[in-house]
Amino acid sequence: MHDFTFRWNRNEHARAIQAIARHMPGRKWINIFLYSGYTLIIALLLYRPQVSPPFVVFVLFGFLMFLLAYAVWLEPWLRAREVSREDTSVNQDIRHIVADDALRIRTHSVTTDMKWELFKQVVETPEFFLFYVSRRSAVFTPKRAIPPEDLDPLRTSLRSYLGTRARLSSSTKAAA
Repeated sequence: MHDFTFRWNRNEHARAIQAIARHMPGRKWINIFLYSGYTLIIALLLYRPQVSPPFVVFVLFGFLMFLLAYAVWLEPWLRAREVSREDTSVNQDIRHIVADDALRIRTHSVTTDMKWELFKQVVETPEFFLFYVSRRSAVFTPKRAIPPEDLDPLRTSLRSYLGTRARLSSSTKAAA
């Protein structure tokens, strides 16, 4: 059993949201199609014979940059801000316990056991362990909460619980 305690951090939560989105299957293509569609709609709305083409290109480029900035930076920050306002657990210690049968999460107001069968995959990033419960949703454990000497035993345990659903680094040196 592995037991890790940490305090919630808004910036770290925003980075975790970004990491979760990066590892979602198909996310990149969905964004490309959405941004292309938005751009086409704006182009059609702006196109008038009296409007100069450089102006249309300038507006479209600005709109695409806004969408990109929103998707990459602003949306995760806003979601983390919302969590900080609405979740009372953020001001308390959070415990993640990796047990033989489940990932156990304990806070002052929440106690939950998530059986290993629930997880679609677990992905290790340089900063987090991401426990995906669906294609779009994951629980994260920050690596800062895990002592360096516990990383390799934790990886071994996760591989034994999840098999091929564990996408983990091979060693501490590989994850650094």
